[in-house]
Amino acid sequence: MALRPTLAQQAATLAFAALVAAGLSGCSDDPVEEHDSDQSVVISLKVESEWWPAAIVKGRMIEQDGCLLIDKAIAVFPMGTTWDAPNVLFDDGRSVKVGSRVRMGGGWAEVNELTQEGLPAVPADEVHECARRTGATLYVWARPIVD
Repeated sequence: MALRPTLAQQAATLAFAALVAAGLSGCSDDPVEEHDSDQSVVISLKVESEWWPAAIVKGRMIEQDGCLLIDKAIAVFPMGTTWDAPNVLFDDGRSVKVGSRVRMGGGWAEVNELTQEGLPAVPADEVHECARRTGATLYVWARPIVD
């Protein structure tokens, strides 16, 4: 069963995205390193973010056409998340195996509303490419829940 975000969750995610974009716009003049998607199916933030959507994300994590999805939404993970097939490894030492059901912190947004200028922390080109390959219309911020 695919979980669709409620209107309140979508609004909270968009408000969060605006806060992150505003907060990151003046963080640094240093160039941002490009994320290397050729080596991994993991899409992760290009820069650290103190802010993260607060919704609960539940569903099965799958790999489809070289992209990781939670149910039918493209997964975007925190910076430092890596891939050791078939596991997604988080920089705090936790991992999630592809194919397992997950419960994570995060939030959903529409792929067609994502722009690099509007949300520079998210590698928009990678999200759009996964949307093209998989037909996904949503992306989901997903990180382990702090116990």
